[in-house]
Amino acid sequence: MRKNVLLLFSISVLLIAITSMAVMKGMDGYGGGFKTGLNSKGKEGANLPDLTSDFASGLGTSIAENHNLTTADNSETLAASAEETMVAGLSINIVENDTFAYIDEDGNLKLRSLNDNFEQAVTENIDIYDYDLNLKDGKVVYIARDNEDYSDNILVLYDIKTKTREIIDKNEPARIVRWSPNYKYIAVDYGTGSLGATKIYDIESKKWIRVTEGATMGFEWSPDGNSITIGISENVDPPTPIEEGDSISTAVVLMHKDSDMKILMKGSSEYLCQPVLWLDNDTLIIEKMMVQGEGEVQYYKADINTSNLTEINMEEIPQQEEPQNIPDEALNVVYDISSDGNNVLYTLYDEEDKKLKIMVWDVEKQQSTEICPGSEGRWIKSKQ
Repeated sequence: MRKNVLLLFSISVLLIAITSMAVMKGMDGYGGGFKTGLNSKGKEGANLPDLTSDFASGLGTSIAENHNLTTADNSETLAASAEETMVAGLSINIVENDTFAYIDEDGNLKLRSLNDNFEQAVTENIDIYDYDLNLKDGKVVYIARDNEDYSDNILVLYDIKTKTREIIDKNEPARIVRWSPNYKYIAVDYGTGSLGATKIYDIESKKWIRVTEGATMGFEWSPDGNSITIGISENVDPPTPIEEGDSISTAVVLMHKDSDMKILMKGSSEYLCQPVLWLDNDTLIIEKMMVQGEGEVQYYKADINTSNLTEINMEEIPQQEEPQNIPDEALNVVYDISSDGNNVLYTLYDEEDKKLKIMVWDVEKQQSTEICPGSEGRWIKSKQ
């Protein structure tokens, strides 16, 4: 089995939203993404991020570990068994490795069973292009398009049981939204290019926290949701040859410590410092990559509490085995692997029908099956 490094940093998540925008705008090709020194295929020394374009050329990206689509059996919202989970307000049973979420042709969010094709709409008459589920509390947060150029969108917190909608932000180019794993916060990325801005919404206080006044490049929550790492774009002198001459630094925001942000590793004119993945709640892996040339890519283990850095070898970074022979049409887009590793969910643009379609690659049978029209398919996964 080919081993892939778990790229949990949201540069890969940013690919999801940018890809969705590209397809909805009718741009040719469904691929897209940013190249990092440790890319989604686990290869060291990949090309420098192409920040001169809004849509860098294609990297297939796994989102198998990138979404907080979780269920729990200790909530009043759920009446659960080990095999199936019921969510108040929904008639569909949530079954891991069978149930997935997706956006249909009309922009509605739906849940669907792979085995019996039963599906249920979670939202109706809403043009959604990014979302995240909190089935523990029966909530959905989603971004709905409010105009054709995505410059003014609405961010909505939706209660599945009561069917009530609370607009928590509007008139901003929101493009990515993710719950924290503890469901206390919602992180949102704003922008229309490779760089953007990151804000965090506190569910309890119903207040926004602006992480930084400067540009950001993706985010990723820690496993416990108490911290979030962010790529920060910073001016350097002399300027780099990418974007507007900026470099990238790795920062962390400690939500349980007054939302203080600190730089763990600062980029320079010579190199970029990008988050790669969380090892645990207190430890982050950072990649240091030369801006020009074929210099060696270095990796560091950062203690987010003490800011101590320890250089490590690539072999020390956790690896994830992924199914062999995933078809190119899946590798060239964002795909999601079921928890049992038996099926790969992805979106395909059918040139003949001029439609986006949800596809599933059966690993054992080595064949793809068209499931339904739609996009942004993601498996519903229970907490590990």
